Amino acid sequence: MNFANHFPSSHNEGKAPIIRRFVIQTVQTVKERSPNDTRLTFYDSVAAGMVLCKQICVEDEQTLEICVSQLWSSPGTTVVDKVRVIFGGLDVYSNSLNVGAGSLCSDRFDIINRLKTNSTPRTPCLCDPKAVLTHLERSLAPTSTILKALGERDRLPNNRQIYELILTYNFSLAETAELKIHFPGLSGHVYESALEGGPFHMIFDSNKKLCFTADCYPSAKKLEKGKGYVLRAAIRHENTSYLDELKNLSAILRIKLASDVSLECFSTQQGALLGLADKKTKNSSWNDVLFPGEKRPLYFSAPKRGSIPKHAVAGDSLVGSVTIDKTPNRGGGPGTDRSVKRYSLRWEVGPALVRDGGASTPAQRKDKKPAGDHVKYKAQLDELRTLLKDRQFGEFDEKYRVAVGQKPDYVPFLSIRLERLEEAAKDNPNPDVDEILNAADAVVEKISTEDIASTLYPVVDSEDESEVSAREEAEKNRRMLSQALLRKLRIVKRTLDAMKGNTILGRSRRLCL
Repeated sequence: MNFANHFPSSHNEGKAPIIRRFVIQTVQTVKERSPNDTRLTFYDSVAAGMVLCKQICVEDEQTLEICVSQLWSSPGTTVVDKVRVIFGGLDVYSNSLNVGAGSLCSDRFDIINRLKTNSTPRTPCLCDPKAVLTHLERSLAPTSTILKALGERDRLPNNRQIYELILTYNFSLAETAELKIHFPGLSGHVYESALEGGPFHMIFDSNKKLCFTADCYPSAKKLEKGKGYVLRAAIRHENTSYLDELKNLSAILRIKLASDVSLECFSTQQGALLGLADKKTKNSSWNDVLFPGEKRPLYFSAPKRGSIPKHAVAGDSLVGSVTIDKTPNRGGGPGTDRSVKRYSLRWEVGPALVRDGGASTPAQRKDKKPAGDHVKYKAQLDELRTLLKDRQFGEFDEKYRVAVGQKPDYVPFLSIRLERLEEAAKDNPNPDVDEILNAADAVVEKISTEDIASTLYPVVDSEDESEVSAREEAEKNRRMLSQALLRKLRIVKRTLDAMKGNTILGRSRRLCL
């Protein structure tokens, strides 16, 4: 079962309602696991007639030991009427909670209420599935290995020789983060391990300064952004064959994410894959109750691309946990994080999608404008728009000549000049039609209709900055192209209406693209 509820109640033998301080401790012995993983301790104050309820996570098919005692600093005698334990909770059935690289949704997880009960009515369990990715894991291969015999000082009784294996790893950090070093199969194992206490390891920065040390129970430490970090691990044993087997031991960097990544929950795989409206939300019709023996499918969507760290590469893993039981709202405190069962979840980072040498459309394959020039052109364009709005055509022409001299082919400059000519023509009964038509043709010639067409129908990934930028650029060009053609039509129509003759027909043929 996933959790147990304890209901110790007490009364005071005295007449005055005195509050006593209690400690409740639970523990289970699980093979090849530290007792710290299953031991929980609660401190609470209990008054006469009070009922105290606690929810904890327990392991299946393991003996649960519960100890209730009164603290020494809380004098007096207290009688505990009874301690009632109720088992319940949900379980997850799945072949694996690991999701392969490049997957857009998880495989099916079945939520099951395995509790067998003969009570009437049947007691349901509340279901509140959540999946959160909290760390990035990266595997490091040793860059060098040294196996040597230690000196006389380190010999065991009966003159037994001790050998030491030193493994060296190199890594870098793209940003400041908290990390922990994990050695698969060795970390977290002491009394049942053939290699007692190892591996001991040290981390040095690029200046060979010792950053921190750790043993088989490592804790997270904060490291600054930088390159040239060196991890050195030492493993000792009297049997060299054991150490030879560990020469290719990988070290796992477990890096804390800047912010946790929550995955959306769906009841169907198509919903998780396509983002359909059957996800679990506060306003959805998701059924939160499972009766004994009831089973329900569950899927999680892929993490948003923008939430994946930019320094993550193919082969890295995003790891976290899945909870399915409803967590009691107790406002924090000891044991809150371990009140429900947590299932480890691993999401493999797939290769980045690269098309046409890093560009997906012809517009993206063009050389990008330097950021500084883009800002300067935008400022000049804003100034020209202000002058045009105030109808200061003389000053506009001066500023335009300076701007277009710096960037003759910049389409927004050509487009705003066409707008200026049309605006001035409103007050002129005999406008220069050829000048307006030439300005319109200049805009049309500089805009590639192929680039615009290539971005009309493909679905754009909203989390891909390059694709979004290319779509926005194409949309701007489409608007400028349509406006140029529209202004071209308007000036021709106006001239035709004014002249009411055939002298303009030659000019009107220039409408053909």
